[in-house]
Amino acid sequence: MPSSIRIIPKEEYLQLVEIKYNAYPFNVLTDEQKQETAQKYQQSLQEGFGRAFYGLYRQEKMVGAMKAYDFSMNLFGHQTLVGGVGGVAVDLIHKKEKACKEMIQFFLQDYYDKGACLTALYAFNLAFYRRMGFCFGSKTDHYFLKTASLPFYSKKHLRFYNSSDRPQLEKCYQRYALHHHGMMERSEYEWNVLLKQKGLRIVVFAPEENNIKGYLIFKFSLKGEMKYDLQLVEFVYHNREGWRTLVSFLQTQADQSPRIKLDTQDEDFHFLLSNPHNGQDNQVVLHHPSNVSEVGIMYRIVNVKRYFQILKDHHFGNETIKVCFDIEDDLLEGNNGKTVVYFEKGLTKVQSEDAPFEVEVSMKVGEFSALAMGGIGFRKLYQYGMTAISDIDYLESIHRLFDFGKKPICKTRF
Repeated sequence: MPSSIRIIPKEEYLQLVEIKYNAYPFNVLTDEQKQETAQKYQQSLQEGFGRAFYGLYRQEKMVGAMKAYDFSMNLFGHQTLVGGVGGVAVDLIHKKEKACKEMIQFFLQDYYDKGACLTALYAFNLAFYRRMGFCFGSKTDHYFLKTASLPFYSKKHLRFYNSSDRPQLEKCYQRYALHHHGMMERSEYEWNVLLKQKGLRIVVFAPEENNIKGYLIFKFSLKGEMKYDLQLVEFVYHNREGWRTLVSFLQTQADQSPRIKLDTQDEDFHFLLSNPHNGQDNQVVLHHPSNVSEVGIMYRIVNVKRYFQILKDHHFGNETIKVCFDIEDDLLEGNNGKTVVYFEKGLTKVQSEDAPFEVEVSMKVGEFSALAMGGIGFRKLYQYGMTAISDIDYLESIHRLFDFGKKPICKTRF
């Protein structure tokens, strides 16, 4: 059946709400609430959170919808356009008619045409998006830790946040994002939603007047008489002193908040704790449960050549080598095939497809996306049988090219 995909006009936002409400029936919405939701969709675009809502139309009827985002993301120290997609929903009557695949393929081609090299999403169905060429990002670890297991250093330069601090709070986040691979700029709408949550407390680390260099956003949930769990919402810091000071603040809450709920993408976080046990009884012999790990954000390279062009000033190790990357991409013709890259002491220059090379590596686009984001090393991909190399003697050299020493982190939900 012929289809078209186009931006949804605001007059059709109620249809958008109906499709999403039926696809994700988490709440029962009244007609008034549906109208309010449609208004919130429009407001989010006006305040910079998202580029547009797109609808999939068949016989002029909306049968699917999604929201596209223009994110500015830190890609190994380089700010670059990243296409985000969220709220992908299909009318219940039209499920299993490849509507979702059609929308995602449109989205990928759209950001390829815009000159982006990367896209991102949070998946409802991991296996589906893996087949579409997306890779897993860094895991998020959920801790329910004993507050007293945190170390104490100092609480110097701590104070509570007040509303006049908001510009400095936003600058603090932005500076953090500029120094951490994977972080995205935050829109006015996101800040408004975050700071309007009920029961929030914010403590800031400000060693200088009007210069916030770290902050904690948290809230309490009643656990028992005069006892509360502390839920950490966001933790941002610029340096070691700020980090140690904010951790010290948390440690001193142990009398009324015996445990802290904390989410982190720091895979080494358990080393900080004197006892990382999460309080659960599901202990395996000689092992102790510490946290629950979950897969969240997923990434996909949509233009291999563009990726290397954006990172032309980035050092891929210190290797001097001529490599042909043969990438299989079934959804994007322009991204499917060979890209020859010359590395000169780690600096890149994309060559023509017929340029000579020393070694060829081949893999699917999902595996290359994981490698390119620093999610997994080439050595491990080879061990898992997820890549091939024309000359095994070059395996360690290819591994060193992508041995970034850092994995992406992301605090943006969409």
